[in-house]
Amino acid sequence: MFTRSNNHTNNAHPVPTDMAAEIPQAPKPQPPKLPAAKKKTVPAQQPPHVSIISNDLTILGKDLKIISKGSIRVDGEIQGEIRGVDVTVGAKGKVIGIVAARSVIVDGQVQGEIQAKTVALHSNSHVDGDVHHQSLSMDKGAVFDGRSKRHEDNGDLEPQLNLNAGDDIAKTPPEGDSTTPH
Repeated sequence: MFTRSNNHTNNAHPVPTDMAAEIPQAPKPQPPKLPAAKKKTVPAQQPPHVSIISNDLTILGKDLKIISKGSIRVDGEIQGEIRGVDVTVGAKGKVIGIVAARSVIVDGQVQGEIQAKTVALHSNSHVDGDVHHQSLSMDKGAVFDGRSKRHEDNGDLEPQLNLNAGDDIAKTPPEGDSTTPH
């Protein structure tokens, strides 16, 4: 009626062999069923990227053009032309030259012309130059020394974000070119 096992486990109560089959087994616990998760839709358009000119960077150059098909944030100093979809000149930023975009926000300094559909001059901004716009807002404390020219036509202020045929990125031949003087 009882069986003896050779393994030395600590079975304090041996189970009769003819009764072992009759002992009901406890059902294994099942994880709770959750309602089917709804699939999240991912927007087809990715958020725009922002190119940042940091506050420890100064960019200088004759006929310099910085062009982005996205947003640009200037926290450093640029001497030249800057074009993008949106341009923000941060509190420590400084641009000496033309700023052209659909939207321009100035918290720092601009010495030159601004061309944008919407222009916002925040309280710490200092603009010395003309502003061409459809919409201009100025916070209390903003300094603006120049002329404001409101444009009616949308196309007048659309920034040119593609290189023109006359816009050479590098006017010197690449290294190793036979036309390079030695």
